[in-house]
Amino acid sequence: MAAPDQDIFLIDFFDHERFAQRAGIQAPGTCEGEADVSAYIDGLLEVTSAYPLSITDAQTHINYPDEVRTSFGFDICDVRASATPSSMLGFGPSNVAFYLTSVEKDAIAAAVATDAEWSSQATATTIGSAELYDWGDRPAAARSSLARPLGIGGQLAVLDAGIVTRTRSSTDMDRVLDRDVDRLIDVPHVRAEMTKLTNAGAFALNLSNWMIPASAVDGRFSQAGIEPLVLWDLLVEGRRIDEDGNVTQMVFLHGSAEDARLNAARMQRNYENGTDLLTEQPFTEQFVLAGIDVDGTRVVVTIRSELGTVTDPAERSYASKAMFLTEG
Repeated sequence: MAAPDQDIFLIDFFDHERFAQRAGIQAPGTCEGEADVSAYIDGLLEVTSAYPLSITDAQTHINYPDEVRTSFGFDICDVRASATPSSMLGFGPSNVAFYLTSVEKDAIAAAVATDAEWSSQATATTIGSAELYDWGDRPAAARSSLARPLGIGGQLAVLDAGIVTRTRSSTDMDRVLDRDVDRLIDVPHVRAEMTKLTNAGAFALNLSNWMIPASAVDGRFSQAGIEPLVLWDLLVEGRRIDEDGNVTQMVFLHGSAEDARLNAARMQRNYENGTDLLTEQPFTEQFVLAGIDVDGTRVVVTIRSELGTVTDPAERSYASKAMFLTEG
């Protein structure tokens, strides 16, 4: 995935296969008909209220699998893993998604060619090893559909090894396919942190440098017993399920070991003394802080909660909590 040109970024990764195994639901890629797809979606919805899926068109995939399959040749049950960059990356809002699918290129090509509504508008181009299908960027209200809101056809690139990229603008697709840009996950220390969390069993990863400054809450943090943190450089967050429930590990990377030690101490005090600004509930009643460990410039925060009790499915990260407000 391309490194962002802008200063703020947030990228979500979701391993659907690992999640299905941990959550005890049918594995993706094993659906053999509409009944199986419906059963998979039901199982997914039953246990994902606490886990935001990294799918740009999540609700479309869940609510209208038949139309998605007809349009693009795969549905949510075929998605083995996915990644979604935030609109803060310079992509349009919810405009880009990456899928690792169990569907062959030929099946996708056949779906594109036989789509009664859109096949006549599609152009197909081979770029290196990628097959690019482009239906255009212009809205067409008369052609609006569940899979293509506002009638925007968008683009679909089929890469090697089952990787499919879906965009809604040619500019976004050009950025996705640009091989000359630096890629964030190729930065050694970023890849190392992601690998550690994955090896520990994480099914979801969030990669971000997004911070909420204390100034955004109009001084209320001091009344809530919160000490703002010094600015950190990068957050890599992983979520997994073990025998005791949900485990979230947040790895904050800092510019210096001194900043790391300072923030670790403030995080501990914020947890023990702080109150959530939205619910006015003490953090100690919301989740269990299982540990804060400092390793050089790294601060590793481990949070536990019972299965299915993450406070709000709309929350992408515990970093959105006031406990982790930063100076500024």
